[in-house]
Amino acid sequence: MRWGGERFRLSSYVELSAIAVHPEFRGRGLGAAVTVRLAYAALARGLIPFLHVFPDNPATALYARLGFRERTRLWVVWRRPTQEGAE
Repeated sequence: MRWGGERFRLSSYVELSAIAVHPEFRGRGLGAAVTVRLAYAALARGLIPFLHVFPDNPATALYARLGFRERTRLWVVWRRPTQEGAE
């Protein structure tokens, strides 16, 4: 099973998102096929594809082989909500 789509669109850029391959089917080129298909579809519409990827995601090596490069690192910080009234 494989998935992929688009999420954010910012002027001439589009984020490729939800690219996933079930663990039982990894290593067969499916992730590359989905990523390339999405990237070419974006390029055909005159858009520049980009990705948001956590640094420990094993797919970062695949994305680098496909020509994606790290532009910047973002830091995500969140606070887990507490129960109402608890501190």
